[in-house]
Amino acid sequence: MISYHPFRVSLRRLQEQHDNYVHRLDSVPSWIRPAVEESVVRRFQFCHDSLHRVLRRHLMDVVGIAKVGPAPLVIFRHADESDLLDFGRWKTYNDIRVGTVHDCSGKEARRCLEIVPEFLSDAGAVYETLTGEAWE
Repeated sequence: MISYHPFRVSLRRLQEQHDNYVHRLDSVPSWIRPAVEESVVRRFQFCHDSLHRVLRRHLMDVVGIAKVGPAPLVIFRHADESDLLDFGRWKTYNDIRVGTVHDCSGKEARRCLEIVPEFLSDAGAVYETLTGEAWE
């Protein structure tokens, strides 16, 4: 049996922290703002990672693909072929995920912060597709 729990928790935590970033950032001291932004980026990374791990398991155990490599782009390509998501969109998210790890300038972090609302929507839709449960 596949546990979707880690993905659900990581998605919820990303959503919560992004809400803090959007709605409460102006009310915190300026020295805390970078920490909140970094937290959103880090939670995006966790959520992306937990999604591709559970998606791989889903592809093998539910869809019936015998062997799915562990690389996120391989997983996303198989998921696209199985009508679970759009590869082009998830390739973009993956590129941002990889970029945030090696980003010293902050450019990729800003790009990540900009796409989080879209990512949340798409990840919620994938959650619903995989589990059959509604995402709030």
